[in-house]
Amino acid sequence: VRQAVAQNPSVEEEILNRLKDDDDSDVASAARNGLLSLKLPQEWRVLDEDERIERLNEGTVSVEVLELLAISSNWQIRQAVARHEGTPDALLNQLAEDDDSDVRQAIEDRRLPLDWRQLDEDERIEKLSDPVVPAEVLQVLSASGRWRVRQAVARNRSVSQKILDRLKDDDDSDVAAAARDTLVSL
Repeated sequence: VRQAVAQNPSVEEEILNRLKDDDDSDVASAARNGLLSLKLPQEWRVLDEDERIERLNEGTVSVEVLELLAISSNWQIRQAVARHEGTPDALLNQLAEDDDSDVRQAIEDRRLPLDWRQLDEDERIEKLSDPVVPAEVLQVLSASGRWRVRQAVARNRSVSQKILDRLKDDDDSDVAAAARDTLVSL
């Protein structure tokens, strides 16, 4: 019931402020999203979460809106803010400490060339099978939170010995084995 109250578009800000710290995470999340919607400009309020993500991916967004969306309870919205070219450094630093690994990975991905940034995991793995991959791409992706991506880096023909030396001790046994196998074949 408290969650339904928090999700009601007519609920007052005072009630949302009380519910944002509710013991139930669903209630607290709904209240934070309600507060977020109250503060967003009208053209953003009418959008659902998917539409907000799409709009973040499409173009120019004010810093004020980026700051508000960076505190969304939806990790995908926070990830889209992290990927947005207009996100200021202070906000990127805040998102680099996010609880969600995908949001933190989006910050790291900003170091990649543009043609690598928006690729999903499978597309990155496929592209890492190319024999020549830029060194900066291998460096960034060798620290990916996705073990399959790190494994593909370890298997790449142009990976440096320095990266392989680090990956051979990776926490994931498949990554470590791929790095050791590559080191043996060098």
